[in-house]
Amino acid sequence: MTGVQTCALPICSESTATVVGAGAMAASNTGVQNTAIGGTAMAANTSGFANTALGYGSLATNTTGASNTALGRFALNVNLGGGDNTAVGRSALVANTSGGSNVGIGNYALNSNTTASNNTAVGYQALYSNTTSVNSVAVRSEEHTSELQSHSFISYAVFCLKKK
Repeated sequence: MTGVQTCALPICSESTATVVGAGAMAASNTGVQNTAIGGTAMAANTSGFANTALGYGSLATNTTGASNTALGRFALNVNLGGGDNTAVGRSALVANTSGGSNVGIGNYALNSNTTASNNTAVGYQALYSNTTSVNSVAVRSEEHTSELQSHSFISYAVFCLKKK
């Protein structure tokens, strides 16, 4: 699809979708209640529903994933079937394929996450290298980094603060 369109049947089977951008939701056939704004946003979506993609390449390869929110260039770019994810920032959760219930806020947050679920990363490159670890929390900035990680039944926190 190109240009600005609000589509109904046959693009979306039960409800409307909002599509803006060259190649946005190009493959969609049964996905409902989706919003794709930006070039190639949700381009491969086939049956994923209730997704919001705002930004060039956001949720571009999503096919069946549902209830995802991707805001930013390449946010959740290679997601295939992961659901209930929130990615805000350039390349946030960019490598996620099937992980679910993740929150990545900040450029490159949870950048390498592929299949891990239930992670929260806030700040530039927070949990950047995490691929499969679950139930992790990280807050990162140039001045300090804090992480709370849960492995089985043990949780621990690491705080690194910069003195002024």
